[in-house]
Amino acid sequence: MARILAIDYGKMRNGLAISDETKQIASGYKVVVGLDALKKEIKNITQIYDIEKVLIGISKKSNNELGEIGILSLEFVEYLKTKFDFDIELIDEAMTTKEVMRILREMNKPVKKHKDELDKFAAEIMLQEFLNNCKRKD
Repeated sequence: MARILAIDYGKMRNGLAISDETKQIASGYKVVVGLDALKKEIKNITQIYDIEKVLIGISKKSNNELGEIGILSLEFVEYLKTKFDFDIELIDEAMTTKEVMRILREMNKPVKKHKDELDKFAAEIMLQEFLNNCKRKD
């Protein structure tokens, strides 16, 4: 069965999360540093898993306009469309990193100690919210 991949796209670090085959549970996959590494990792993932959809987190400024990262995300979407045959959906990823930091603090986990994993956790939250919303629609 096919899975869904979520990408918390960033200028430097990119968080990845992937669904289980039933599309019920999101799991953080990894953090990839740099655009070239991200492209290579997506290729690797598609060789291991049947990916039917990719969610790309789009960040916007407080005035709802795309910032630099949002524009870079859209450019990355165009790249994906030329290389892969899966659906791509843009997701508002506003506040996912802040949500991860809040959860870590609630668990009494030092944010600094988990800094390198924040993007992976943000992708996981984004994906799990998407999966939950799909369940509600069914």
